[in-house]
Amino acid sequence: MKVIVGIDPGVITAVSIIDINGNFVALESRRYFSKEDIIELVSKYGEPIIISCDVCSPPRLVKKISSTFNSKLIIPNKNMTTKKKMKLIKKFEKFIKNKHERDALASAIFAYHKVLPLLKRVDKVLKEDTKKEEIKAIVIKKKKIGNIKQLIKNLEMKN
Repeated sequence: MKVIVGIDPGVITAVSIIDINGNFVALESRRYFSKEDIIELVSKYGEPIIISCDVCSPPRLVKKISSTFNSKLIIPNKNMTTKKKMKLIKKFEKFIKNKHERDALASAIFAYHKVLPLLKRVDKVLKEDTKKEEIKAIVIKKKKIGNIKQLIKNLEMKN
């Protein structure tokens, strides 16, 4: 499964995971959450195509995890306000235990909204396709996508 991960690092670090369709998958926070523990947790749920955080200058841990998974790093243009985070996490409030989890989940949802137009274009082209998740992941990782139909043909030729 392709997933989107939001991370709020600190003494208490929170990791949030949503799927490529914006559905809640997992949310966890711990004291002294190591890089290895985060990688293990994320790997348990799927392949992260996006790693995100809620600040415009991503912490080193977030960059390292993004690099480890070869994921796209999505960050806001300016630090997210609490008001914006609350708006983003509205329908997932029941899963949140603390502000770190709120921030991590808001980061993942923010990243999802950022790529949503691309995902909708893929959905429009591919009514039903078993490779839809794979194609969405490729589209997200590339800077320029060009013609989605051509991308699909290229993928089919490789298989």
